[in-house]
Amino acid sequence: MDALRGLASQIAVLVVPASPPPSTPGDSGSLPPLDALLEQLLSTRLGVAIAAAAFVGACSGIARVMLANSLPAVVGGVQVPATTPPPPSSTPTSVSPAAAAAASGPAAVGDAAAPISSSGGLITAVAFSPFHLAAWATEQAAKAVARVAAAPNGQVGATAPAASADAVAAAGTGSGTSQLFSVIRAAIRGLLVPVHVVNSVRRAVHNAAFHGAKLLAAVLRQSLPSFSQVLENSPRLGGLLSLLCASSLLWLVSVRINDVSIVDPFWSLGFLILTAVFRNHRATATGFAGRKDLILLLVSLWAVRLSAYLFYRNYGQGEDFRYQAFRRRHGPKYWWVSLFQTFWLQSVLCFLVGFPLLTAQRGSAPMYFTDKDLVGATMWVVGFLFEAIGDLQLTLFKRNPANEGKLLTTGLWRFTRHPNYFGNALMFWGYYVIACNARFGWTTIPAPLLMTYLLTSLSGVPMLERSLIRKKPEFVAYAARTSAFIPWFPANIDSASIVL
Repeated sequence: MDALRGLASQIAVLVVPASPPPSTPGDSGSLPPLDALLEQLLSTRLGVAIAAAAFVGACSGIARVMLANSLPAVVGGVQVPATTPPPPSSTPTSVSPAAAAAASGPAAVGDAAAPISSSGGLITAVAFSPFHLAAWATEQAAKAVARVAAAPNGQVGATAPAASADAVAAAGTGSGTSQLFSVIRAAIRGLLVPVHVVNSVRRAVHNAAFHGAKLLAAVLRQSLPSFSQVLENSPRLGGLLSLLCASSLLWLVSVRINDVSIVDPFWSLGFLILTAVFRNHRATATGFAGRKDLILLLVSLWAVRLSAYLFYRNYGQGEDFRYQAFRRRHGPKYWWVSLFQTFWLQSVLCFLVGFPLLTAQRGSAPMYFTDKDLVGATMWVVGFLFEAIGDLQLTLFKRNPANEGKLLTTGLWRFTRHPNYFGNALMFWGYYVIACNARFGWTTIPAPLLMTYLLTSLSGVPMLERSLIRKKPEFVAYAARTSAFIPWFPANIDSASIVL
């Protein structure tokens, strides 16, 4: 209990104005020198920050004290004296200073609530007013601790006598000591500035997020009905949003496994999603059911086969060299660049190339099968066989260990360097021919043209052949005698001697 009383006395001396103790020789050795304390405080960044905050708080406290003691106050635009003497009273009333401080609340904290008489003082008061309450609470707590320390033995838990509380509260009536502890209290309030600023910013962020969420919810409540109506009226928009959502989910998986190659098997499945959205949209409700079933069947067979083949081919092989090159080019930011450069771009291209899939299912087309359906389906079958057989021949060739490092130049690969790409393009031209059954179906010709351009001039043939030239020198001679895209007889070879 004595130790607790001694600790309370030290805290009271630091915070509550009190008379200085009589000097006793030898007492100064119980505390470290002031310069050592300052050196230890300023040796860390935290200490420097605390010292700076205390200095700012002390300066503001001194400024308020000087302004309050020397200039009149301005309240509501009317000048009043800085100090107003109390009205005379016939019956003097003895009021404890400690009780008066406790009753006055935060306004009685040193000079915190002193009248402000200039624009600078007003700004200072406004800036530091949130800390008056904290400083006042600190001072009241310190006074309570001082009363506990001054209580006689055995009365620590009891209420201290009024005389002791008055003595503690009035101990700093001297002008020098009062000014000193006003500065100390201002420094304490200055130390609270960083904490209050952080809390204020946090509250502002929380309030902004809360009100922003309320505003967004209100906007969504108003816009969702109209947006759903737009989706009902626009099958293309519904298809595009479906592709973007699916590709975004796939992108999250690619970020998790750090492999963008998983987008390749999704390419064909995107057309299946698009076809399903178009088929179930009310814009195609009046279309010929037989043609709608035909389109869905053709797209499903191609999408499932190609997706399964690409997944089988890429499984366990790591990221494709094309995406590795992109990753080296963009560096650490490629994880989010890939969302726009690869996943969403592929969704947009799938959407543009898939225009004939919608037009072919509209109600403006004849309600029966036509010659265009037969021609388009035949083109699709030929293209499907070229792509499937070409992939199968390449898989079997690579599976043979004896062909390690060699180039496949037989089978369909003897007549075209890219039978799979040719078959892919031919299938989409078949979709276009079927779409020509509908009114203005011929206007969707940019779709197969775009697919052919992608395969022959952008991401298909050029990128693959540049890689083959670096890895397999004999590819140059093979390219010189073999058609690049459309199948044809090899150069300087008699067509009668061709054996598949």
